[in-house]
Amino acid sequence: MIPTGRDLTLLGLTFSLYPVLLFSALVPAFPLFVNVVLGGCLLLVVGYLQSMPRIALLVFGPWSIVMPFVLLGLNLSFVSLVGIAVLLATWLPLGFTVLTISVLRL
Repeated sequence: MIPTGRDLTLLGLTFSLYPVLLFSALVPAFPLFVNVVLGGCLLLVVGYLQSMPRIALLVFGPWSIVMPFVLLGLNLSFVSLVGIAVLLATWLPLGFTVLTISVLRL
């Protein structure tokens, strides 16, 4: 289950960059155009990781657990627009990954 080589590099990069992309796409300090471009990049990362479900599980799994605590630490409500978007952006890809793994029976 533990990736090695190229997969380990991909895991490290996506695990560290995913929350940065996510919050950068949602923060209102950037212009709308920047948020849209970053949101598109975020969707591309999610789509790419779905083609490698074992790595995607190791990226989205921990972030699905950590993100509610991050929202609490930033004093953001779970039912705010940003809170819902952050939770959906971690839980939905995790759900898709689990479905992909169950279909492929990896």
